[in-house]
Amino acid sequence: MKALFPRALLLAASTLAFCQIASAGVVVNGTRVIYPAQSREVTVQVDNVGDSPALVQAWVDSGDADQTADTSDAPFVLTPPISRVEPGRSQALRLIFSGAQLPTDHESVFWLNVLDVPPSPESADSGEQNYLQVAFRSRLKLFYRPQGLKGVANDAPAALRWTRSGDRLRVENPSPFHVTLAEVHAVTGSGERPVDEQGKMVAPKQSLDFAAPAGIEQVRFITINDYGGRVEHTIRLVIGNRLTLSIHQALCLLAAGVACPGWALAAPANLGEQALMAQSSAATARAPEQAQFNSSFLSGQAKQVDLAAFSNGNPMVAGNYRVDVYVNGAWQGRRDLQFKADAQGRVDACLDLATLEELGVDSEAILLQQDPSATLDKAACAPVQQRMANAYGAYDSGNLRYDLSIPQAFMRREARGYVNPALWDRGINAGFVGYSFNAIDSDSRTDGGNRNRSAYLGLNAGLNLGGWQFRHDSNLTWNEGDGRHWQSIATYAQRGIPQVRGMLTLGEAYTSGELFDSIGYRGASLASDDRMLPDSLRGYAPIVRGIAETNARVEVRQNQQLIYSASVSPGNFVIDDLYPTGYGGDLEVSVVEADGRRREFKVPFGSVPQMLRAGVSRYAITAGQVRNKQLRDEPWLMQGTYQRGIGNQLTLYGGSALSDGYLSLLYGIGVSTPLGAFAADVTHARTSFDHYGNSTGASVRLSYSNMIGETGTNLTLAAYRYSTEGFYSLQDALYARDADDRGIDPSTRGRQRSQFQLTLNQPLGRRWGALYVTGSVRDFYDRPGTAKQYQVGYNNAWRSVNFGFSALRTEEGALGRSDTQYLLSMSVPLGRGTRPVSLSADVGVRERGGYDSSRVGITGAAGVDNNFSYGVALSDTRDGGTTAVGNAEYRSRYTALNATYGHSRDFRQASFGANGSLVMHSGGVTLTPQRGETMVLVEAPGARDAMVSNAPGLRIDGRGYAVVPYVSPYRLNTVTLDPQGMAHDVELESSSQSIAPFAGAISYLRFDTRKGNALLIQVRNADGRTLPFGAQVKDETGQPVGMVSQGGRLYVRSEKNQGSLQVEWGSGADQRCTVDYQVPAGADASKTGFIPLEAACR
Repeated sequence: MKALFPRALLLAASTLAFCQIASAGVVVNGTRVIYPAQSREVTVQVDNVGDSPALVQAWVDSGDADQTADTSDAPFVLTPPISRVEPGRSQALRLIFSGAQLPTDHESVFWLNVLDVPPSPESADSGEQNYLQVAFRSRLKLFYRPQGLKGVANDAPAALRWTRSGDRLRVENPSPFHVTLAEVHAVTGSGERPVDEQGKMVAPKQSLDFAAPAGIEQVRFITINDYGGRVEHTIRLVIGNRLTLSIHQALCLLAAGVACPGWALAAPANLGEQALMAQSSAATARAPEQAQFNSSFLSGQAKQVDLAAFSNGNPMVAGNYRVDVYVNGAWQGRRDLQFKADAQGRVDACLDLATLEELGVDSEAILLQQDPSATLDKAACAPVQQRMANAYGAYDSGNLRYDLSIPQAFMRREARGYVNPALWDRGINAGFVGYSFNAIDSDSRTDGGNRNRSAYLGLNAGLNLGGWQFRHDSNLTWNEGDGRHWQSIATYAQRGIPQVRGMLTLGEAYTSGELFDSIGYRGASLASDDRMLPDSLRGYAPIVRGIAETNARVEVRQNQQLIYSASVSPGNFVIDDLYPTGYGGDLEVSVVEADGRRREFKVPFGSVPQMLRAGVSRYAITAGQVRNKQLRDEPWLMQGTYQRGIGNQLTLYGGSALSDGYLSLLYGIGVSTPLGAFAADVTHARTSFDHYGNSTGASVRLSYSNMIGETGTNLTLAAYRYSTEGFYSLQDALYARDADDRGIDPSTRGRQRSQFQLTLNQPLGRRWGALYVTGSVRDFYDRPGTAKQYQVGYNNAWRSVNFGFSALRTEEGALGRSDTQYLLSMSVPLGRGTRPVSLSADVGVRERGGYDSSRVGITGAAGVDNNFSYGVALSDTRDGGTTAVGNAEYRSRYTALNATYGHSRDFRQASFGANGSLVMHSGGVTLTPQRGETMVLVEAPGARDAMVSNAPGLRIDGRGYAVVPYVSPYRLNTVTLDPQGMAHDVELESSSQSIAPFAGAISYLRFDTRKGNALLIQVRNADGRTLPFGAQVKDETGQPVGMVSQGGRLYVRSEKNQGSLQVEWGSGADQRCTVDYQVPAGADASKTGFIPLEAACR
């Protein structure tokens, strides 16, 4: 006995020394877990940051750290309860509440246990060497949060009540949330001393006491918020012994959303899922090495489980699987792969050389390094490691994803962001109608009264058939005094042609407008599409800003055609969703106030010729007939442009435009320098008139663009153009020749002589906001005066208060008219939480007359997914008195509705609008509140109310469909479904898929679902004991369906109301049993999401 003591002491000392240098390989992605009661499940992510595979066992206890996974009575189930995690990989754990009765007026706290078991050393089986291993167990707080608790969890620290009585300091928590105190420090006149540095938690409606030093004046404490962030607070003695929170508060040391240790896991479950995808998408596969794990490390009866199934990875059955394939972290499409088992029982994907070639692998490089005597031919199906050294594959069953790690020597060299054109999806045969409706009823009470009613309906319709896309854009306007007017904007067919990286367009459309005027035509065009280039090789409708004084209607016209109309609220407005009709042509903006006043201004729209990378080209060829209803005759038109990147600093470009009686030739150069990008071009033009002879002239354009990194100055556009008197642009020539045909002197049109335009954005430092300046100056040959427009603005924020100042000045020299508007605005959020409400106010002043208008209003949101928004405001104008206005918008899963109302002594105005799209496909008609050029039709049978994470408020409809708008063409788009809200008897086979559609395509993604009851079966064996934790569960066909979780519970989904399950925890006959189950008639899973059962395993 005495001899054993030194050995034990030596072993203990060795263990302590070893533990000082050992570290856990598995890290839980978070410092706490929040489980909202309304959630079906929460996803917890664990990452293996070590160099070896790890076996992870997970369970929840009620606070007793000595509870094993078998004896724990915590009302939760974790799946998978045991899993293997490869180095550099992650594992998602599904946490499911089992439906126990818990308090509903405050949070309940539990503990999540994650046990990290290392693999046994290779010498373990030989017994020749002694070895020491350490298994790490992490315990994290798990907060079960009932629905409808008063207040916000992150505001709970501010509600703490601190009191001092003698030498005791007490903190009381009146909130329904737990508050974790990481540190508490007392501040006295002589300095600061710690009161508690160990960290304690104040339960709801409970209190804690601390020893308080004499002369305490302040208390500084640090709490942990829902996101794992450390938030510092300071309290000071105000009256008597009562301590209250000071204004200075909440320095978040770890801001929510920053990728750093301490990110908390909180439902909805997609927070955890997004973190998992973000990390695993950048990771590359690593060969699952063969490893043995010692079951004696496991908790409870899990020690009885045979872990041999985890030797080569997580258990997997050979067969065909439809998976997302990633090569070195880059998505390569979704395809069916065959998985086969090798002689050692390891299951891996079987790939032939043709498949690898499609995945971007260089087959010639493989054959060159392959041993000539090898029997593996091109058509042979084999794991990648049999064809290439250091190549591996890894399958993620939770995300139906297969990752390949291929050495760069065997990969074809492609630019960053490259998506193989073979993966571009032309979509399905389908049609759509996008609509934007707005109706206004206004009643003026001045000058005898005048009532005006008008309506606008904008339509963009399309039909995709066999890869061709047929489009029609039009609008219908109605005015009570003028009747209806239908306007067709464009009707055309288009098709993307990847072989020439271009888009073929047939019908009515517009020329690009990059080098020449944007002209409407009827004919054919073939133009390059830069969107087909990878992001790393890609070399603009402008944003319209203005000021509305009332509930106004804003109309935007280009080339005298109405392209946009909408109602806006008083104050600053921004229009940033214009449908592009070309890259050139000034935008004419009209602001029609509620009392009928109309203000107009122009937004310059012209892009500087962009620099292209070496070897990249851009082209456009158009042939047809000019389309302009204002012309008596619509002449023929031919136009071509070409740009080419010659080197890293040089781009050459040129083009020509021909029409009846007109010829122009353009040539130019773009140069990239350390001082910015410069472009200069010259256009020569010859115009023939029947009555006024010929006119020849030239136009010179100089452009400059630069981003000054040292100051942050962004000169997005600085351009100057000068034209000689004999120069006519194509647009001017068309109108001038038409005037000539009508016997009118063409010189009366007022051709532009010169123009200068500037856009400047200047950040002023972290605390000093940002300044922006825009302006344009134009003069003309055939009319006096100069047209000028300037706009300057400043924006900043102080804490939660946003404020800004803007000034807009317009001058029309020919009319002798000028106007200057000033606007000072601010907004303040009212409260915190998921239902944002804010107060805003602004004051407007005009150069002449001083005070012009003021407004104060409140805006907010409510409803599920904040799908209802509202606003009320009072405004005052110098001439119109006080006006009360209100607006509301409701975004349903089918359409978006909006309404406004305004009332004053001089007028009354009401409007109503609706926006959305109808998508027609083989499965019927799907309505959506969004409009988009490129869309994805999602089908998930039976998954009604599942949320599509890609668009706010978008959910699967009752027929199992949803339309995802605004997807990026020729780019990888990942569509994710969140099961929250789905029926309890439906489960998604996979929650995420990816696709890369052609521009204008309606792509299709089907998410398979499994229908059946979720069963939570409490199982005990013949002698009444729970089954071993982690034991394998198989269905009647021998397919794995789960594992035994904590407390001997089985969580499975079955379409049958009765059946049998086989449970195995070893190869012996005494290590298996059968569970027969039967669902009682009338069993309801609507409340908990599953049906609880009890059964014996025999």
